[in-house]
Amino acid sequence: MDGDFSGIRALLAEEAALVGDFGNKGPSLRHPLSGAQRIAQLYYAHYLRHGRNMRLELAFLNGEWALLRYLQDELESIQAFEFEGGRIAHVRIQRNPEKLASLKRYSDLLTAPNPH
Repeated sequence: MDGDFSGIRALLAEEAALVGDFGNKGPSLRHPLSGAQRIAQLYYAHYLRHGRNMRLELAFLNGEWALLRYLQDELESIQAFEFEGGRIAHVRIQRNPEKLASLKRYSDLLTAPNPH
């Protein structure tokens, strides 16, 4: 997502929704975020803020593909996506530090290729 707002926006269904578990630490969303424009703005703002300090990796987690987002090489969030009609309809973000802590131990395994 090289900071391409139009490209980010095009990935999202018009009525897309974003929900997250942020724990009680750090910034969070009080309510689910609705609409492709608002969600794209959030992703774009995150890119503008963190730019090259952000790294994204794909992982297979809980039976589905997920996006691992690292800030300064520290796992910051796990994002899962549901698709409808070829576009992202739902985004679920896990940023709760307590829940991420147990996954950080296994982060190398999350992105390791399956030998089968």
